[in-house]
Amino acid sequence: MIRKTTNYEIFTFREDNREKIDKKHLARLVESIKSRNLLELRPIMVNEKLEIVDGQHRLLAAKQLGYEIYYQKEENLDCADIVRMNLSKA
Repeated sequence: MIRKTTNYEIFTFREDNREKIDKKHLARLVESIKSRNLLELRPIMVNEKLEIVDGQHRLLAAKQLGYEIYYQKEENLDCADIVRMNLSKA
């Protein structure tokens, strides 16, 4: 189930997340979302503790803009699962 909120503080960042915050990427994302808000089409992924497994830049962009963030909560989800889902055939 996809949920939405503007209570950004319910989410936490995982220390083992493979991606650190890239300020340039965040700025580009903010401008893109201001131009056309498609956040609903790509919810952030969180585990049962509401730790962000995928989508930390989207969360920060939504927070900066004051927009609702969409999220999907999955039990026992970790960063390795996101890597597995994003693997593409080389």
